[in-house]
Amino acid sequence: FISPVCRFWAIPSDLSGMAILGLAYIIVPGSVIAFATFLYGTTMISPVKAGIFNLFEPVVATLASLIFLHQAFSLGHYIGIASILAGITFLTISKK
Repeated sequence: FISPVCRFWAIPSDLSGMAILGLAYIIVPGSVIAFATFLYGTTMISPVKAGIFNLFEPVVATLASLIFLHQAFSLGHYIGIASILAGITFLTISKK
């Protein structure tokens, strides 16, 4: 779908060493910290509950971009958030 618009597999040849180090600095610690805190959280609550809390991530990211970055909020966002919240509600109700 996206490949005719953006060839994400092509790495630009004009990236400097500092740009690559900068990307690594952002990507690696961010991933490691996020995964480590998720694993630590599963020791405090059950992995099932941690997984359900993890489903809130796109909702929080969308709302944070709305608040902090002043992004436009469209009908698709409302539908997506409603779908996620309905899915979480379904998961939590069906477990009881």
